[in-house]
Amino acid sequence: MSYSNPSDGPQNLTESENQIYEAVKDTLEENGGLKEIRANIQKKVFEVIRGDCAKSGSPRVSERDARIQLVNQLIMQYFHWYGYMYTIEMFGVESGTDTTCPPPQFLESRLSNRQYKSHVLPILIELVMDLMEKK
Repeated sequence: MSYSNPSDGPQNLTESENQIYEAVKDTLEENGGLKEIRANIQKKVFEVIRGDCAKSGSPRVSERDARIQLVNQLIMQYFHWYGYMYTIEMFGVESGTDTTCPPPQFLESRLSNRQYKSHVLPILIELVMDLMEKK
């Protein structure tokens, strides 16, 4: 099979092969499998790029600045809260942030030990809501 454009699909298929291809593609799109495949490919590409960057020896900004690490952890908690699993993987690879969900108590301790509203929402949203109320 040859591909003129990856989004066009395979070329030179018989009618029945094309029908099977379209049925599989439609099923994967409906059940989220195609998104997962695309996310995994993007993740692998970023891992390769990240590996090349790591070989250069220069640390990322997120590794040098504790504030950026904290923001990344708040974002990671937000992604976990809403179940953005593919986004978690990509963000983790791109930012170098651990993909596990940081405990709220850990994040609170990094934010001047402020207690948040019984963990009904991700801390990032509570911070944004606090800023909006102060307007």
